[in-house]
Amino acid sequence: MSNKTIKQRIAVVAVSALATGLLSFTSAPVANAAPGAMTVDSGSLGVCASDSAAGLTTIAMQKSGSLIIALAASASTDTVKVTGNLNITGFATIGGSIATDQKKFTVSDTTAGTITFTPSASGTAVIYSQTAGSGSNIQTVNVTILDSCAGVNNPTANSFVQTVQTADRIQRAADSGTTSLTTITESSTTRTYTQSSSLVMNTSVDAKSTFANGATAHVNIMGRDAYKNILVGADYSYGLSCTGSISVNEKDSNSGFIPGVASQYIAQFTVAQNTANAPVTTVCTASINNVTVGTKTIVFTGDLAKIEAVMDTVGAQNTAANATGAGAIKVKLFDSAGNRLDYNQAGIGTIALTDTNSPLVNAINIGTNTTTSVTGVVNYNCVGAGKSGAVPVVLKATNAAGATISANSVTANCGGALETFTASLDKAVYNTGEVATLTISGLDANGKMVNDTVAMTGAAISIGGMTAVVAPSTADTFSGGVKKYTYKVDTTTGNYVASVSLTSGSAQAAVTIPVTIKSSTVGTTNEDVLKSIVALIASINKQIQALQKLILRR
Repeated sequence: MSNKTIKQRIAVVAVSALATGLLSFTSAPVANAAPGAMTVDSGSLGVCASDSAAGLTTIAMQKSGSLIIALAASASTDTVKVTGNLNITGFATIGGSIATDQKKFTVSDTTAGTITFTPSASGTAVIYSQTAGSGSNIQTVNVTILDSCAGVNNPTANSFVQTVQTADRIQRAADSGTTSLTTITESSTTRTYTQSSSLVMNTSVDAKSTFANGATAHVNIMGRDAYKNILVGADYSYGLSCTGSISVNEKDSNSGFIPGVASQYIAQFTVAQNTANAPVTTVCTASINNVTVGTKTIVFTGDLAKIEAVMDTVGAQNTAANATGAGAIKVKLFDSAGNRLDYNQAGIGTIALTDTNSPLVNAINIGTNTTTSVTGVVNYNCVGAGKSGAVPVVLKATNAAGATISANSVTANCGGALETFTASLDKAVYNTGEVATLTISGLDANGKMVNDTVAMTGAAISIGGMTAVVAPSTADTFSGGVKKYTYKVDTTTGNYVASVSLTSGSAQAAVTIPVTIKSSTVGTTNEDVLKSIVALIASINKQIQALQKLILRR
């Protein structure tokens, strides 16, 4: 097991004022703001951080500072209120009045302006604006009042960490669940990464977490503080450490700057197997200034170690492996750790038959739908127009290490057209409300199961006292020599007959099946009452006859 940590220093085009404990803000022009919207004014002092880039909801400021909030044009009698350790101490440009307790400002005109708030002590406060007359909040801002700005811009769990499959790419929330990734640009002169201000990394959802043998994973880290501000400056060092036999490498630099718009910064690391062909699961820990901001579990599959084969489709007689109607075997691939492998012929060598001397199946073809599917399909041929039956087939492949891997033996079936058929129900007696299953089995002229292209031609199927869940169709086909239908048992009790008729080579007559439906109700039924009455009448008749005989003897 190894543990490798790489740190990167960010050199950015930015000026940090955190060393002085003060940070300046430029407010959006109030003419462009929504009515009543609040933003941090550039004249504020001692503001450590805010999330104004995403719509102002939180502010951190120094106890010794002064917070100036720009208020967009509002309706007359709109109000701005504050609770906690802030007081309203002034206003400018806008008309209005401050309440005696300095906790409420009432607007008296529709002019935009600013409101000044002064801390009374360290702690918290809440500023909220309200619509005139309704008391409905327009905006709520939570304020934390600190003794100093130290530590405000430390990395937090608000940071984003994600794993992607392509270098120079990030996944955004809008990309999730798709195959799309968003490009990040590497500067050829500063070897830094930038993001478009409108396409910022905004999720920790991984684009991919399981990687093929020999592939490379890419871990992106974007640091953010408690106020969701992206961490900018040479004071931040990014690191990634991973457990297991894993190599971690810096992907060039980790910062970027786009002149004229918001600066966005990310770090990208590459993660790969140390030992070729060996499966490994690693836990990678992302850090900024040695503070953990996220972990990722990444799986690297190993070399092919096992092939699992399952019979899927009965092939048609005299059909080539690459033709319509060919038989099919489903294939799953695994490494030595039991990880499922992508079904990719190029990655595992050529799949072949172990025995090509069979008189029934002697050739295969790799299915065309197997490039990205984790369950592959291998089609096989059926030799001879009159031949049908079953034969054991073993598939094999060569893995990356050059070893031959053989699958379990699977029975490959070849069948002809429908010659005869049988039909049966899963029970002879049903209760009302139950579900019945009708099974139809088809055989070819050799008495073997029909192939899976054979349709239910001429199907005429009826079962008294039951309703088909899905009505049988002449376009339905056999699968594995059988076709099943389900029926809902109706509420009318009695004895019925099921009838199944199909067009067959032998012109076979319809198959009939007797079936009984009983009531599922517990207690005495009408049938029980009727039987009792009949029995009672019979008993009375016997007593009358006995009495007559007795009278005649006298």
